[in-house]
Amino acid sequence: MYHKKIVLLFLTVLFCFHGIAQRFPDASVSAPKEWTGKIFHLSQDYPTSVTPEKDLPWLKYDYKTQPTEYIMAVYNYILEGNIEADWIVQDNKVRKWYHAPWMHYRISGGVDMAREPLNGITRERDSRPHELSPTQETVYQNWAVGFYNPSGGYTVGQVWKDHNHPDPSKAVFPEGTVSAKVIFTEADSIEVPYLKGAPSTTAYVYRKAWDSTKRELKTLHLLQIDFSVKDSRAKSTTGWLMGNLVYNGDVKNENPWLRVMPVGLSWGNDAGVTPENVKDKPLYQTYINPAIRPLAHLGWAGRLNGMIDNPESSCISCHGSASTPFIMEGAPSETNTTKERLSWFNVNANEKTAYLPGTKSLDYSLQLAIGIGNFYSWKIFNEKRTVSEKIFNRLQSWKYPDVWFCTLLIISGLVFFLWKQPRWAFNYRETSENNAIFLVRVLIGIIMIYHGVPKILGGLPAWLSLGQTLANFGIYFHPVAWGYMAAATETIGGLLLILGLLTRPVAFMLCFNMIIASSKHLFSGQGIDAALHPLSLLAVFVFLLLTGPGKFSIDYKIYLKSNIK
Repeated sequence: MYHKKIVLLFLTVLFCFHGIAQRFPDASVSAPKEWTGKIFHLSQDYPTSVTPEKDLPWLKYDYKTQPTEYIMAVYNYILEGNIEADWIVQDNKVRKWYHAPWMHYRISGGVDMAREPLNGITRERDSRPHELSPTQETVYQNWAVGFYNPSGGYTVGQVWKDHNHPDPSKAVFPEGTVSAKVIFTEADSIEVPYLKGAPSTTAYVYRKAWDSTKRELKTLHLLQIDFSVKDSRAKSTTGWLMGNLVYNGDVKNENPWLRVMPVGLSWGNDAGVTPENVKDKPLYQTYINPAIRPLAHLGWAGRLNGMIDNPESSCISCHGSASTPFIMEGAPSETNTTKERLSWFNVNANEKTAYLPGTKSLDYSLQLAIGIGNFYSWKIFNEKRTVSEKIFNRLQSWKYPDVWFCTLLIISGLVFFLWKQPRWAFNYRETSENNAIFLVRVLIGIIMIYHGVPKILGGLPAWLSLGQTLANFGIYFHPVAWGYMAAATETIGGLLLILGLLTRPVAFMLCFNMIIASSKHLFSGQGIDAALHPLSLLAVFVFLLLTGPGKFSIDYKIYLKSNIK
């Protein structure tokens, strides 16, 4: 009799510990000792089935003809029960909301941007001077917390059902999913007047935007609310409606959470619209509230963006990059040309197609993309692994077909030259300049390796950025492949130049690289000064193409010595 009770007690304790082990962590750090208020706990009891909600309020409105009504219907849905629960979303008496896991571990640029312990907020893009207001003179931190309604929480739970092996194939959100994000800023009404009377919260964040060495308790103010809604009426574009609102203390309402102004609503990327043609070809998949324009901080060519978001991007393009591996931010660089930028805005991803071949779409969920990325980053740096496993993890990018194809192409080309030994590649006339040629070869080879290795190790993001330069020549397909070829040519080519092996073919390939590189600077409007570096290297490679490898080279020892005329 007693042995059965002991076994039952043992199993109970075992299952309890199993349940604890399967809980996702709440925050990156503990609350300070002096804090006696609320503590954040991740809402992670995800639904195990989907029960569609009835009478979703936004479905009463046509998002194209009644965008403001649509925005406010979604916003009121988000507020319902959450204000009363003090935004402890699992305590909401109307409907529970759920957080995405693995936001407690997030390092970017050496800075811990992960969940803080009081509100579960994570660090967002900082606001530069004058971005929030003409009177803003300081760089301010911004922090935000996101959560999903039950439909979205179900999908999050399915993706993370196995805590150690997230399943991206489950990232297909059902109709009626709502994702919301509440954004706070350390700015106040002194420099940003419209923040007067804003709801505030105490958070354990960094002392200043530029000083991330120590956290302290600070008061943050409500700035912005973002949302995404899975709405099948927008299926022909993205299947999502994305909108946001900004706090404005001039709005008359006793409830501070209702002192907001809709910024806009977007359901597509407005492909083809640029700052140069927007007057003649206005945005056709975006609504911007005319009353907000003096206050708004919009995206590229006036696309929808939030007050803290990158002005080179937009809500749809940024979230459309959500994929695993998460290798592409949803914004081009400020130095990209208009043609290059269009690659961000000419694509509408869906739950089956991601921006880049070889990646898996996460159905516009950046929280899933960042969380999965954080999880695998943590595994790489914290799990005990053998040397071979470490090497394998570092070489994960090599599994993409474009990379293998380009590697095979380069190797095949080099083997062809070694085998055929064409006269134009190996013809040699001995001159008194052999020492100079050798010195040029070695120095330029070292420079190329120095430039090439970071591009190779940069993986898919670096290869993508390089490959998109070909947009200046009307080439938009397989940017990763082109970028990888450029990086490999510089790295391997630099080594071959030092050795004096296949000197002329390598010099020819590097000439092409430098032409593309110089065109990037010229097309982006940076002028001849910025293009001088690749143009100077181009001159060196033309020199080697004309002179050949010189006497102190493998080419000479193996192929040329017996052919000197």
